[in-house]
Amino acid sequence: MEVFSVIGMGSIAKRHVKNLRLLHPDARILAVSSSRTNTICPDGADAVVDIASVLRQSPRYAVVASPAPFHTGIASTLLGAGIPVLIEKPLSADYESARAFADSYSNQTAPLVRVGYCLRFLSTAGMVRVLLEENRIGKIQNVASFVGQYLPHWRPGMDYRESVSARKEMGGGALLELSHELDLLNWFFNDLSLAHSWLRTGMGLGLEVEECADLALIRPDGCYLSVHLDFLQKDVCRHMEFFGSEGRMMWDLVANTIDITKPGVEPEQISGTETDRDEMYLSMLTEFEGALEGRPDGLATLDAALSTMALIDYAKQENAWNPQT
Repeated sequence: MEVFSVIGMGSIAKRHVKNLRLLHPDARILAVSSSRTNTICPDGADAVVDIASVLRQSPRYAVVASPAPFHTGIASTLLGAGIPVLIEKPLSADYESARAFADSYSNQTAPLVRVGYCLRFLSTAGMVRVLLEENRIGKIQNVASFVGQYLPHWRPGMDYRESVSARKEMGGGALLELSHELDLLNWFFNDLSLAHSWLRTGMGLGLEVEECADLALIRPDGCYLSVHLDFLQKDVCRHMEFFGSEGRMMWDLVANTIDITKPGVEPEQISGTETDRDEMYLSMLTEFEGALEGRPDGLATLDAALSTMALIDYAKQENAWNPQT
């Protein structure tokens, strides 16, 4: 019997348990509480066990979906036992531990390790990447990326101030929690560097971590990319707009559509293929399993995830916002 394990007991960990059960109905699925305090078995899991039990049962692979500060420590234990690992984003809660981990494991081929940025597996994400590679709107000159999601609505029934997203020691803050945008831009373009960061707290939620982040990124070819991330928008908003020498492309990640406009050409709209948003999580697991068999994959490598962590770390160091001035 095949065995799989999910480390963590939060909402994303439970989603992975459910999806592993869909993909492998006859497998044994082990859940692990990273805090060692939660013993309630998630739907779809066979048992709640400790890490030592997971190591003894040698799962085909493990998904590390614990709070970010525990990612690299748990992953190191699993990899040391020869167990492939898919680490939920972000790679870590801080750049130094992420870099140390990547230095240890980036160049190895087995056991496999990848980082799960699920929005890469939204069907329109792959379409946008191809359209950019094909220069559909010409040379990209400017990019505007915006995401806003109201933190108190994220986890119904929980005081948002007690969530990992709100707590600095648990890897909270808009930069880490909404780092999908930085990963996507790195995936699309590479060679991004930070020109400016403006991170704000005290915007209405009473958090010690940044509730709102605005970054200015640049590429060596002069392309300018503005990125806005916040916990404040009451209506979920997530989109990227690409301005090229021959037209404009608007990608709406909520509607799952791409709109292309070019002078003198009929506007074009492309829609995603998903009927259920859970499909991208299933695709991510399927892609990881393909990678285990040696097939090319579109998952974030450790080097790619570390590049995102480096942007976040630099943004925190160079934050120009000063509430006292």
